[in-house]
Amino acid sequence: MAETDSRTQGEERPVRDWDGGQPGAATWGRWAGPEVAAVERWVDRWHERIDDAARAEDRPMLRKLRTFGAWPTVLVDLVLLAVVAIISSFVLLGGAVAIIGWHDGDFSSALSASTAATKVLNSTQDWLKSPVGLAAAGATTELDILLVLYWRLLLPHIMTWTDLGFGRNLRDRPLRACGIGVGLGITALVLSGAVVWLLQSAGLDTNGQADAMKAVHRAPLQVFLPFAFTAAITAPLAEETFFRGYLLRAMTVQYGFAVGLACSSIAFGVFHLLGGVTFEAVGLVVIGAILAYGYSRTGNPLTNMTAHMVNNVIGLVVLYYAK
Repeated sequence: MAETDSRTQGEERPVRDWDGGQPGAATWGRWAGPEVAAVERWVDRWHERIDDAARAEDRPMLRKLRTFGAWPTVLVDLVLLAVVAIISSFVLLGGAVAIIGWHDGDFSSALSASTAATKVLNSTQDWLKSPVGLAAAGATTELDILLVLYWRLLLPHIMTWTDLGFGRNLRDRPLRACGIGVGLGITALVLSGAVVWLLQSAGLDTNGQADAMKAVHRAPLQVFLPFAFTAAITAPLAEETFFRGYLLRAMTVQYGFAVGLACSSIAFGVFHLLGGVTFEAVGLVVIGAILAYGYSRTGNPLTNMTAHMVNNVIGLVVLYYAK
């Protein structure tokens, strides 16, 4: 705490350790090496925002910043995301029923109301299980994530896109970040696969996601590509922004990196229960932990996004070709 930083005009500001000087907190940087400056920047940025709000006597902002990453705030955000995702799934279902019923002419046919409704619901269920339906459901979920981020963080100016990892962070040695991401993606796939194999050996169901995506196997290219795009590109972008860009960072500045890594990884696995996964969610927790570690090492979201994309692309290839 003895060092000072004179970035502000004419006044000295203390340079804080990554843990914000919390008594008894483990010093991550002592064993992780100098590259963990990313975590230090997260915490220093958080304290700077608090100091600026205190000097400006902006009590609403000060209150928001002090609760940033705290358990109650995080739980509200996670519950809100789940609620929004559930609501949007019903909206998607309703829209699909209306479009399919209109397109097939079932509502205007001579069929009885119950027969027409049953036919439309069966057709809708088949569509939702198709690659295009899965792509629509995935895109809807990713929009839900962006909506919650905008409403809870960007709109009230608690975080900026740069804070979430974009802007200048993407220009920090991008090739190196992507290279590390490729390695971490393969590592995450191998380790999570080992965990899933152990769960299968114990007799637990780990086929929920594979069963939900059976229609992807050998699907025509024109219907496979929309699903592949959402799974391999947009899903990693949205999920990494929320679970690593926001959740990992927020809980790290409040409770330390170990808590941030554990909680963001568990939330990442639990979130996928909404998509039909079963006990393979444990493997997703492992993947989340590896992605969080990668992000903390480079501070460039290209690392964890690339790792996430590599993991999903390999999974897509297996889904498409495996029997």
